[in-house]
Amino acid sequence: MFSTTRRFRITVALTAALSAGPGLGMTATVDFIRDVQPLIAAKCYDCHGSKKQESGLRLDSRAAALKGGDHGPAYIVGKPAESLVIQVVTGKHPELAQMPKKGDKLSLAEVAMLSNWITQGAVWPDTRNSKSG
Repeated sequence: MFSTTRRFRITVALTAALSAGPGLGMTATVDFIRDVQPLIAAKCYDCHGSKKQESGLRLDSRAAALKGGDHGPAYIVGKPAESLVIQVVTGKHPELAQMPKKGDKLSLAEVAMLSNWITQGAVWPDTRNSKSG
């Protein structure tokens, strides 16, 4: 039927569609400070923040996330299905366990929001003056 990669891309597309905002096929604009940063702070910083960087990955700065860790960059701008962060939070990475390891997994809406953020260009403003560093 469909290859694993094709099924994964369909899943990401359907998940993104579930979070569609007003209008036909239009998704709401995802704001990093309002939407993304609180999610990754709550779900990711314990293992991938300033104090600890499992697998060499740090997610509390744009430069570090783009540089990535042992398995490459956290995300690829415009390509959620190819982005490590989407693959691991959905449990679709062929080598890595579903994240986060501790606590609740991301909801479909949270995965869709992250996918939309990546699709929309992954705008990540300078957050040096924020709590996250």
